[in-house]
Amino acid sequence: MRDTHSDPSEQRSGSLWCALGLLIVCGLGMAARPADDHRLWDLKPDVPIPDVQPARDKPWVLREQTIVPRDATLALLQNIKEPLPPPLILDLLDGTSPTLTVRARAVGGTGSVVVTGWLNGEPANEASLSIKQRILVGTLRVGTRLWVVKSSDGNTHRLMEIDPEKLPKD
Repeated sequence: MRDTHSDPSEQRSGSLWCALGLLIVCGLGMAARPADDHRLWDLKPDVPIPDVQPARDKPWVLREQTIVPRDATLALLQNIKEPLPPPLILDLLDGTSPTLTVRARAVGGTGSVVVTGWLNGEPANEASLSIKQRILVGTLRVGTRLWVVKSSDGNTHRLMEIDPEKLPKD
């Protein structure tokens, strides 16, 4: 006849395996979020915006679209006491989504945070952005291409691809 009482060491071993399994499951749930959470903005289907000239009146604008900056990412960039953020995804209007590696952040004269960096995997490029609260403005250069982020108010932002050759002379 077999003893129905388990050996205490077997009970402890089973409890340890159960605890280890629970830790692994909990740890997976707390793992880093997918890279999609590190987008700087979302492209928004275009809707007419008051006081915005149509592109035909601005021949230097190749294409433009409304973007919605992500509040959490703006807050991450503005917190200069924290380490530099992970690479950020920038959805551009040509269907590409390069990642921005932040090189430096500094507080500007108006209390804005100036962010500089480069776009990974892109030739001859640079990025310069300025953020104050929810307002984002800046430029991205990729080779000979130029992208501009403008804010017409605290809630409406536009991403524009510019043809530098067609810009009006100052």
